[in-house]
Amino acid sequence: MATGERAFKGKSQASLIAAILAAEPMPISRLQPLTPPALDRVVATCLAKDPDERWQSAHDLVSELKWIRDGGSTPTAPAARGMKRERIAWTAAVLVAALAGLVVSRWRDATREPPRVIQSALLPPPKTNFARGTFFDGPPVLSPDGRRIVFVLRSEDGRTRLWVRALEDAVAQPLVGTEGATYPFWSADSRSLGFFADTRLKRTESSGGPPQVLCDAPAGRGGAWNREGVIVFAGPAGTGLFRVSASGGAPVPATHLDAASHETSHRWPFFLPGGRHFVYTVLRAGGSQPEPDGIFLGTLGSNERRQLVVGRSNGAYAPPGYLLFVREGTLLAQPFDATRGEITGNAVPVADPVQTFPPVAIAAFSVSETGLLAYQPGTAGEASQAVWIDRAGRQSETGMAAGPVGSLRLSHDGRRVAFQVEDRQGRGDIWIHDLARRVSSRFTFDPANDFDPVWSPDDTSIVFSSNRTGGGDLYRKATSGGGAEELLFASDYRKSATDWSRDGRIILFSEFGSTTRQDIWSLSLPDRKAQVVLQTEFFESAATLSPDGRWIAYFSDESGRQEVYVRPFPGPGAKSRISREGGTCAR
Repeated sequence: MATGERAFKGKSQASLIAAILAAEPMPISRLQPLTPPALDRVVATCLAKDPDERWQSAHDLVSELKWIRDGGSTPTAPAARGMKRERIAWTAAVLVAALAGLVVSRWRDATREPPRVIQSALLPPPKTNFARGTFFDGPPVLSPDGRRIVFVLRSEDGRTRLWVRALEDAVAQPLVGTEGATYPFWSADSRSLGFFADTRLKRTESSGGPPQVLCDAPAGRGGAWNREGVIVFAGPAGTGLFRVSASGGAPVPATHLDAASHETSHRWPFFLPGGRHFVYTVLRAGGSQPEPDGIFLGTLGSNERRQLVVGRSNGAYAPPGYLLFVREGTLLAQPFDATRGEITGNAVPVADPVQTFPPVAIAAFSVSETGLLAYQPGTAGEASQAVWIDRAGRQSETGMAAGPVGSLRLSHDGRRVAFQVEDRQGRGDIWIHDLARRVSSRFTFDPANDFDPVWSPDDTSIVFSSNRTGGGDLYRKATSGGGAEELLFASDYRKSATDWSRDGRIILFSEFGSTTRQDIWSLSLPDRKAQVVLQTEFFESAATLSPDGRWIAYFSDESGRQEVYVRPFPGPGAKSRISREGGTCAR
């Protein structure tokens, strides 16, 4: 403003950033010879590389300018020079996205001034939405250079696709060929994207182009891509991390589960500067210890590892030296020496609440190498209200309190509802609500995650899933409240009961995490034997038995979107598609 010239110049964004970081601006007295010499010092202090050497408040700066105006001859020192900054401030921009909000923030050191907040909107294009809850497909992810953001949108037919938007633009662009995409991640140079679709790990250029299949990756749970062209990614529950070349090939193990500490999954890798070390999330069986999950430090080509913090969340490195993660809905920044791989100070809260998705142990935040932060405000298990809806669409109350509830299942006599309630750590318990008395009572009490209840035909017991010994095994408990919980069936993969036959002999369940994505199985209670009902390369789930036990209805994405099908049970026989414009099977 004083000279009509910019303090720093560059022919490109990179050269401009380099000039800001390393170059000293020309004194304004050389551009405007009549400038008071003391003003040179004021501007130089404002532009000091070290924040501690700058003016510590607007009041200090105003006092100095008044002194120059009044003809002072002895310069004053910046107030509070060397002051220790004890908090982290953010310049935040709130981006509201459909059912959720996304906040983009610039990481910076704090002064005594409050952080500046700017609100704007990031709206999904027509006929698309940001999916949440059960069908969460991954949080928006900032590019390492902080210039773009990628996110997953669902169209009306239930299919997902990647969209990329430059932060300086108002319109997002879809990436053709990314249908079915989940959990995207950027290459280190911000030019390419990795993502999971059709049980495979794929890559595509961020500017568009046909995707390339890199390797098989069923039930992918996050990836990271370093500057040497190495991708580390997570597979299904029951496995560690894998590594593969960014040009494709056979994946090899990058980490191994520790059976002694009941580890069930490694996921959400994030490379540290240098590209050799990475942080990742370790999940353990829920009953193994009070705080079983944590964020670990790993190294390419080595089995050595170190736990950094406790928490059920993804982790990310933020410059100049912080480990970001979420605990009980609060985004925390903990001082972290990336060179030594050590925590060096106490965690500081950054944002609260931040949306978390407990079933997959991920929180909706992302940070760039330039210090830009994006996060989605919200709480784990958003409040839901259960209501009756009759055939005419009229609503009436159930007497159930609003809260983080899900997996509602009505008893056969219509008098009670079984449901799951999640805490802020993402661990759930089964509750039963008496519709006549309008009273809810807790049904399971284990510290593990209990979910997906199904009533027995006579309503005297409930089968449910729990991760107390693994990814999700099937248990049974009497609804009278008496008696112990009985383990019915255990395996290496996550399971979810979907129906119980009218004769009480068969339980249908989905198994998720095998090499064929999600399949339909049956468990014979008399002999406790499980067998596959339907196992294909597609995603099948929500199997429901007909009253006579001769048919099952289920949904599958074999047509490219979720549709409802019916086929004989136990088979063989041809299937018939019931829905025509997409659908989910009602239980």
